[in-house]
Amino acid sequence: MKIKTLLFYLLIFAYSHGFAQRTVTNFNKDWKFFLGNDSAAIKYNYDDTKWRTVNLPHDWSIEGKFSKEYPTTYNEGALPAGIGWYRKTFSVPLTARDKRIYINFDGVYRNSKVWINGHYLGKRPNGYISFRYELTPYLKFGNEKNVIAVKVDNSAQPNSRWYTGSGIYRKVWLLTTNKIAIDEWGTYVTTSVSKNEHASVNITTNIKSELKKKSNILLVTKIYDAKENLVASEATNKLEIDSGELPVSQKLSISNPILWSVDKPVMYKAVSQIIQDGKVIDNYETPFGIRTFYFDAAKGFFLNGKHLKILGVCDHQDLGALGAAVNKRAIERQLEILKAMGCNAIRTAHNPPSVELLNLCDKMGFIVMDEAFDMWMKGKNKKDSIYSVIYFGATDCYYCNIEKNITNISKMVTEIKEHYKQLNIKTTIVSMDKDISEGLKFIEKYTTRNWDEIAIGSFYKNELALTYLNKTKIPGVPHLVVIKHLTVDSDLSVPVSISEEVLVDLVGGTQIDEWLKENYSLKK
Repeated sequence: MKIKTLLFYLLIFAYSHGFAQRTVTNFNKDWKFFLGNDSAAIKYNYDDTKWRTVNLPHDWSIEGKFSKEYPTTYNEGALPAGIGWYRKTFSVPLTARDKRIYINFDGVYRNSKVWINGHYLGKRPNGYISFRYELTPYLKFGNEKNVIAVKVDNSAQPNSRWYTGSGIYRKVWLLTTNKIAIDEWGTYVTTSVSKNEHASVNITTNIKSELKKKSNILLVTKIYDAKENLVASEATNKLEIDSGELPVSQKLSISNPILWSVDKPVMYKAVSQIIQDGKVIDNYETPFGIRTFYFDAAKGFFLNGKHLKILGVCDHQDLGALGAAVNKRAIERQLEILKAMGCNAIRTAHNPPSVELLNLCDKMGFIVMDEAFDMWMKGKNKKDSIYSVIYFGATDCYYCNIEKNITNISKMVTEIKEHYKQLNIKTTIVSMDKDISEGLKFIEKYTTRNWDEIAIGSFYKNELALTYLNKTKIPGVPHLVVIKHLTVDSDLSVPVSISEEVLVDLVGGTQIDEWLKENYSLKK
């Protein structure tokens, strides 16, 4: 787009700044809380005046007394769990009647169910993944009150090897947008750096329209550096969007970019704006970093062309005596201490962390290995969060209900990509723990979703199995990577090919030689 045209759009921004765009409202104050179970609490007119008033994030387990009698056991801090209810009463102005309104939960542990004005919105078993529901069809506007009710069920114990906490322990937000807006997790940013000191920034923006007619819009994307200087800008020609989604790709160039590193974690920001009839109707920000990295089987990890020894720790989400309730300053203090002792990498043990941790890692210079879940099919405790059982509904068979519930893992992978776009990770890796046969069955059946490459790990020095898997081609997956877990007695006798785009999740494996011989009649 020509410079004159861009200046024209900048003038549009100047007089349309006050036009209603998206608003994100802190929704964490003055919730009512009851520790116990009362199924009537879903009702609009339920009397919650005798309940406690709490602010979120909130962890009710840390408020309890320690006891060896609790079914949580010492693994979860010997603290109580159980069932709790939250309710919040709020108003929505008449001016929002033509908007789309959502409630966003950063994380609820666990098995949450949500109602708005008595209408059931849904259930989220996973205690570590953010989720949202649209409230628009069920809201009352003006002077009428609305009531959100949330049931949190952490009664099935023991379900973890570490302290989890209980409740709405991460933040909650109320999001209001126009009927044409950038979709949830609606931007995806990748970068590349050329030898002539230019960075190419590729941004795909997913625009969603709830209107039942065609509309004409423009998409303008501006990139700012860490000092809020405008360093790049790009505007589309007129776009026509019908009811539904419209992905839009843009490519911008930054001269002399400052690369993100663990010692100098410089971030950029992309601001995406939708313009309709000369007004900005949506404004969406995406932080990201510019850097290159790759793994070399013989030499290790390289960041921005320089060898970097990864000095990492496994970091659980709880904050010690503060419990699991997210506290940004407490997380920052932990990272400051780790940074001072030489740490430059975090493995989130063993679940997706809070957005606060990820943002701080970006800002403070930590590489992150974002674990998805602790177990796939085989649990370690009586009521463990076995992913395929709890989130797919499988019991004694692998594919029981996986077909109709596959969107759960797809959504999880999408969210992981949402944050990793900020550091230009182009590929999502799905690593299968424990049983290689389950991993391959899953990969073969579900490779048309959001991941691009697959990594499978093995604890064992098994050249036969590793060589076989490294040569395996699975339809829909451009690259299959096989990694051996680097234990004390492991070796690197089998060459490992890892593409530049891969973030490898080194996970445990199993004795896959027997399985391969049984299923493929392989012999040394």
